[in-house]
Amino acid sequence: GNQACDIEYINPVIEREFGPVNGRKCYEYFNDRDEACPLCKSEEVFAEKTVRWEWCSNKNNKTYDLLETPLRNRDGTISKLEIFRDITERKYAEHRLAIQYSIVRVLAESATLKEATPKIIEAICESTEWDMGAIWIVDNQTGVLHCIEHWHMPSVDFSEFEVITGKYTFLKGVGLPGRAWDTGKPEWIIDVAQDTNFPRAPYAAKAGLHSAFGFPIRIGSEVLGVIEFFSREIRQPDDGLLQMFAAIGSQIGQFMVRKRTEDALLISEEKFRALAEQSITGTCLIQDGKFVYVNPRLAEILDFRQEEMLGLPVLNLVAEPDRDMVRENMRKRISGEVLSLRYTFHALKKGGSEVPMEVHGSAIKYLGRPAIMATLLDITERKAAEEKIKHL
Repeated sequence: GNQACDIEYINPVIEREFGPVNGRKCYEYFNDRDEACPLCKSEEVFAEKTVRWEWCSNKNNKTYDLLETPLRNRDGTISKLEIFRDITERKYAEHRLAIQYSIVRVLAESATLKEATPKIIEAICESTEWDMGAIWIVDNQTGVLHCIEHWHMPSVDFSEFEVITGKYTFLKGVGLPGRAWDTGKPEWIIDVAQDTNFPRAPYAAKAGLHSAFGFPIRIGSEVLGVIEFFSREIRQPDDGLLQMFAAIGSQIGQFMVRKRTEDALLISEEKFRALAEQSITGTCLIQDGKFVYVNPRLAEILDFRQEEMLGLPVLNLVAEPDRDMVRENMRKRISGEVLSLRYTFHALKKGGSEVPMEVHGSAIKYLGRPAIMATLLDITERKAAEEKIKHL
């Protein structure tokens, strides 16, 4: 093109994308404007600079990498040579990766499901420019989905629709959440106000909501819940977006199961500690060859305070002649070669003196990793009695 914004030549690729020029100025042809575009780089190019930038066309919703450079003609005039490279798919992939990263970050930074749920909805709404979202969880006892969290963009007010949403429950196949639960796949509704299987349609219409999509939260083939999103715009189904959210649904499912397991372990650990703290035998948990828990009785036997033993290598408190045996017995349990062992060894007290112990150790999982739970008895008196009998 020239400085008057006349288009001097287009190749067939550009013509297929934007149609014939028919004498239009570049701003008319590419942007349907009546005057030069605010972002136009012509001034720089005709000052004999090469410019590279990205442009998103509102005519075909594609993004282009533009290289604009001055081209000197035979008559000494300068034209602007503009090279288009369609990078729509690349930008779309970058956007999808950014969405996935935002969800991964939320899951990594959240200690509980309750803490994560509003952040998940907010991250997806903001990155996809959808207006509202809600999370539904399957209640296996009642066989329905119920809403545990919702969030909307601060610039809009969907309070009435959110209140109604919080009161609903859905069976399999009913409504958007029920459909995603039933199929185990993402679902898209172009206009909820016109959908025959959307019980909240009157309330959504009143709130000005139109398009919606939902995807299941899964672990394997089991659906744990559904996340749905709404927009005030009419949006056509986006298969790439739905595929991405199918994968995100599995990530959230893994997070839910992990947190539920951790909660169960925490309850189990609290019960274990309550019993161990009152036990008259020594009790400990060993992981990575170190004490991660000792009860008061074991600390008393070895003349330590409980907190002094935490993190200590177990073998540091085993008499030298018995260390290889104890090391091998620990290996057998951690590797799964044997589930439990009972044997005797000599432990070292804090001051270095030895005390004979009988240990019964079992392999367990602690916080998802191999560990050993052991009970230990001080058998000093039993050993003394056995020696006495020998000399009778």
